[in-house]
Amino acid sequence: MWSKVGIRARIEMMEMAARQKVNNERLLPPNGVMLINPQSTLLDADGSLWRLFHPNGFGGKYWIGNQPGQRFHDLMEQARYTLDSRKRKELYTEATKIIHEEKPWLELFQEVVIYGVSKRVSFKPRPDYRLIVSEMTLAK
Repeated sequence: MWSKVGIRARIEMMEMAARQKVNNERLLPPNGVMLINPQSTLLDADGSLWRLFHPNGFGGKYWIGNQPGQRFHDLMEQARYTLDSRKRKELYTEATKIIHEEKPWLELFQEVVIYGVSKRVSFKPRPDYRLIVSEMTLAK
């Protein structure tokens, strides 16, 4: 399928320690692709987008758009230090539009999560897929 558009992919499975070394030392070869999960345990764009696309982050040396002086870089730096939640949302919204337009990463799939819940439990799935037991209650 991909070969029809000129992509000659070779899939390699990596042992986790070797993968972590590639990640930590920024050793991904030119034109290489690594499967990553951009989620943040802090549920904040700084921990997902900026962790990956900061100039010193994993994708930092692979995309010109995150370098100082570029609009994405400036937005992320402003948002990182802004305490006003409305302003942060505006900055991150513009930054994610840049990500969407410039596509510095290849989106491979969107995970589908299916929950099975007893009628005795009141549970609302979260958009971040986290299961926080304190947010679940017994149904009345």
